[in-house]
Amino acid sequence: MRNRFETAPQAMILSAGVIMSIVLISIMVSQFEQAKDMSDAVTQKMMNTSREIADSDITQYDGVIITGADVRNFYRKYFTVNGSRVAGMIVDNGKTKAEYTAAGYYSEMTDPDSSKFIRPDNLYKCSVTVNGNGIITKVSFIME
Repeated sequence: MRNRFETAPQAMILSAGVIMSIVLISIMVSQFEQAKDMSDAVTQKMMNTSREIADSDITQYDGVIITGADVRNFYRKYFTVNGSRVAGMIVDNGKTKAEYTAAGYYSEMTDPDSSKFIRPDNLYKCSVTVNGNGIITKVSFIME
């Protein structure tokens, strides 16, 4: 039978091992949390960059003066061919201010008897509106 002086050091070694294991596990957990936070931040930046690249074909029009034919082509490209990537499009042709939110209005743009007619040779200044989340909400074309 062992006396208590022999088992005490063994118990101390065992308890020190348990404490060190707990400390190491807690350090590993905190490192995994930091790695997850870094991964989330990188993912968010990549999504923002991807959205900026995808929207660059629309935002390139911001502040640019284009012809009425280009306005019609913009509508066809972003509202009819690829589906709507823009929530709304406003065209001020000097007579009326028309807002387009979906496909189906192209015939009005090309009909000279329509109040929403866009003359191909008129000049329009484009303005792209982006909300706080970086999403394009509308594109306005105002006749110069």
